[in-house]
Amino acid sequence: MSETNKGYLYLLISGVFWGSAGVFLTLLSNRGLGSNQVAFFNLGGAALFLFFNVLIRHGFSAFRLTRVSLPRLILTGFISEFLYDICYINSVRSVGVGVAAVLLYTSPIFTVLLARICFKEKITGQKVIAIVLNIIGCVLAITGGNLSFEGLSALGVVLGIASGFIYGWVAILGKYNTSDTHPDVVTFYNFFFGFLFMCLLSRPWTFAAGTFRPSLILLGICCGTFGSGLPYLFFMQGMKRPVEAGKAPVFASLEPVVAMILGAVLFSESVNAVSFIGVIIIIVSIVIINGNKKTD
Repeated sequence: MSETNKGYLYLLISGVFWGSAGVFLTLLSNRGLGSNQVAFFNLGGAALFLFFNVLIRHGFSAFRLTRVSLPRLILTGFISEFLYDICYINSVRSVGVGVAAVLLYTSPIFTVLLARICFKEKITGQKVIAIVLNIIGCVLAITGGNLSFEGLSALGVVLGIASGFIYGWVAILGKYNTSDTHPDVVTFYNFFFGFLFMCLLSRPWTFAAGTFRPSLILLGICCGTFGSGLPYLFFMQGMKRPVEAGKAPVFASLEPVVAMILGAVLFSESVNAVSFIGVIIIIVSIVIINGNKKTD
């Protein structure tokens, strides 16, 4: 298998793991945690898992950063983890899960435009068709066609679009950061710095004593490991390869498909025919964009 094909395969796997995040986030929320507390456990669990991943696989020396990479990774952690979580979580609270998810999945548009500016990647007709289909498929899979735009909060809409814009930067920043730093190290520092910023916002020292009971800590570690750490590891491994940044969100879009299946199986969430049509459209979009990928 070529390095390009491996890269796109890693992106697909990242989408599968990302799809499991909703299960753990739901379990944390069902135990009475607020949005900032959920984000705290998620980012902290991911940072802990990724720390041991780097330590075991690469040793202490891998944690050293250059003067060039350090500020870049601090900025990436602030943008792609902390700022994204704040925008998306508050968008969900303002306009609801369905509308916030729709606004989030505008991200491929931003990624393609940014990839054109940053890496001079071509915007082909085939890529445009695949991205449009992908967005439509994600919207249908997530919402089941049930959207209500009445009385929407303007701030919630702005935050939702902002989350999509920030999410669109993930592939771009990943391409830059993995050019001179190992993907495992990049991923760890993304979550480590994101976690530090989240600590400043959530102030864990003010949490109720019962918040840090062993069952919640374990659940937070699982959430961070399977819903955030592992998918980001695979995503960064994919971006390290010669893949187009503009195509990355489409290949990683198995996330809503897996989330829908797990929601139906574990939480008895209803899934209608429209959602299944959305899944089919997502798969078609991946096939279309896969047919136009570069080979090495």
